[in-house]
Amino acid sequence: RRWQQQDLSGTDPRGRLSYISANRKLLVT
Repeated sequence: RRWQQQDLSGTDPRGRLSYISANRKLLVT
């Protein structure tokens, strides 16, 4: 779950969307 923390950091707005998408899928499952 390292990318999760990076997503919160907001290093890349575009990459964030990608991370959030995967994050949501993981959270849903």
